Amino acid sequence: LQQLASGNYEQALEQFRAAASLAPTLPSVRLALGDALRATKSWQQAKAEFDRVQEMEPRNAEVHFDLAVMYQEAGENFPGMTKIDAYQRAVTEFNRYRELMGPRLPRDDPSATYLEELGRLIEREQRAMEREAAQAQREQERAAREAAAAEGGGGETP
Repeated sequence: LQQLASGNYEQALEQFRAAASLAPTLPSVRLALGDALRATKSWQQAKAEFDRVQEMEPRNAEVHFDLAVMYQEAGENFPGMTKIDAYQRAVTEFNRYRELMGPRLPRDDPSATYLEELGRLIEREQRAMEREAAQAQREQERAAREAAAAEGGGGETP
């Protein structure tokens, strides 16, 4: 954990892989391995480790927190997802984490801050998509006008 906390992700990854081979059914080891994989941007491998933890401990709140952070960090770089897809999945995971924590949720828990930030990110992406759609519509209309003008000989009538 010290290697991971200090930012030495590759060395942490090696250590957690070794630990996982020695204790493959220990959820805390799998969770730490998933975190190390997330830190190295190995999104699908990290997800696979987090999925293993969920299989071992379906009510493990921490795995949902880690999944949420992974989706938020990965964004559109998570295979098969757009930014909005990944951000919405992060929101779902943070909410599940909070639900599982219930009254055990610490006062200084950062998940509420993450959820606020995700709300802003989703809103920003939705506005960008709306602008892009409006721009595409304008370009399509302009192309249609130009095609009609070319067909009609520049607007002259015979």
